[in-house]
Amino acid sequence: GLLCSVRSPCRSHEPFPCSAALPPLALALLIPPHRRPSGASGKKLWFFAGAFGASAVAVYMYSRDSVSADKKVINILISGPPGSGKGTQSANLVRDYKLVHISTGDMLRDEVKAKTPLGLKAKGFMDAGQLVPEEVFFDILKARLSQADVKQRGWLLDGFPRNRAQVELMNKNGLIPDKFVLLTVSDDIALARMCGRRTDPVTGKIYHML
Repeated sequence: GLLCSVRSPCRSHEPFPCSAALPPLALALLIPPHRRPSGASGKKLWFFAGAFGASAVAVYMYSRDSVSADKKVINILISGPPGSGKGTQSANLVRDYKLVHISTGDMLRDEVKAKTPLGLKAKGFMDAGQLVPEEVFFDILKARLSQADVKQRGWLLDGFPRNRAQVELMNKNGLIPDKFVLLTVSDDIALARMCGRRTDPVTGKIYHML
């Protein structure tokens, strides 16, 4: 079908098919200029052609949004040892399912940098050389998961839980993933991957020397 540059506000990555809006406008344009009505009649022609086309676009967008609203949001938890490919597979899942990638390490650093109340609370423990308590860390996680983008798209949780206490906190608060991805890798392969891993000082991206 024909595509135009109009894009759905809820799914900006999807091109919007405008074929439904084209017929009335095309018919109006196909009328030879010398035969097009002028004056009030001409204005009515263009008004109704434009109104019909706009209505077709609005109906299509509403129907697409209604269908999208009925789709179940997927929440995924990914886990695995260092060097198992969590970063690579997380990027693939986020791309394929349009999820919000929540890396708990990045989330904590962002909260501290933004100087939010929870971030400042966590910073107090970090400055004292102490681990951030499970409850404070989980409060930061819950605050992030309550934001609109996560509720609309679903989440991919990376780096949490790391111990039994965190698992119990998840169960207690009803934070249950729909899917759990566990990556496994041999010790030899994981060691080879980790020894060749470097971090770009400018972009912060992780890469392998080979």
